[in-house]
Amino acid sequence: MKRSVILTAIVACCLLADSHPAFAGVQGNGDGGNSQCLGLGYLGPAVGVAGACDNGVPVPSKQPSGNHKVAQPKADNGDYWVPIGASVSNAGYGQCPNGSIPSYVQEYDAQGQPIGQPEAICPSSNNPTPAPAPAPPPPPQVVWAQAPLPTATLRFDPGTVGLTQLPTWFWASGVGQVVSVTVGIEGYTLAVKARPVAFTWYFGDGTSATATTAGSPTAPSVEHTYSLAGTYQVRLTIMYEGAVTYDGPAGAGSEGLPSYLDGPFVQAYTVQQVKSVLVAPPAA
Repeated sequence: MKRSVILTAIVACCLLADSHPAFAGVQGNGDGGNSQCLGLGYLGPAVGVAGACDNGVPVPSKQPSGNHKVAQPKADNGDYWVPIGASVSNAGYGQCPNGSIPSYVQEYDAQGQPIGQPEAICPSSNNPTPAPAPAPPPPPQVVWAQAPLPTATLRFDPGTVGLTQLPTWFWASGVGQVVSVTVGIEGYTLAVKARPVAFTWYFGDGTSATATTAGSPTAPSVEHTYSLAGTYQVRLTIMYEGAVTYDGPAGAGSEGLPSYLDGPFVQAYTVQQVKSVLVAPPAA
């Protein structure tokens, strides 16, 4: 009888020892010690759980909220959440409804294994993501490059064929006046006023000349005398000064523009040589 009672007591003690709930060590402390959170079953004392305790039960350190699909936190079984930043590849989420960028959290079980995919967390109305600053007006080089300045047509006198040792007049049509144009760039409406201030001619024989006007058939911009026959590539560049008035996302205003060199405009010009020929006088 005594042997039966003793054996029963030993079995009862073993069952009580095995059924004692394990304590979970807090994730990250590295000591595998015991916390005061119960309810993790027989996971053992080295199981890591992130987060605080609520009435002896581990709770998630980060609970997702917002408009995107999220998993429900499971505070009763040791699951926890870890923030993983605002950029997750292949997470399947875009921007939040208000245009802000979501952050992400990953759910892990008590053994540290991920559960599902990262979850997107949209900023709440109490902590919204700051709106990006409006784009500034485009820089001057962009304004000049997209402003529709006029095209110059090169003119010569004499005609399309010049003569050596005789001066040729040069002028340009289609340019020479103050230009006022409006252009839209990157959400801005820009009114550009450009004034030509210098016309530089390159005659194709290694020489050049600069004038302040485009010229005309009766008052050329420049003149030049060729000494050798040939076909020359005549080039013209035009220097502009200007200002711009803008209105767009960052507001409205006006400012001067730095000088801008337009061109070159190119036209071939053929020059022929004039030779003197002695002619016998007619017979008497």
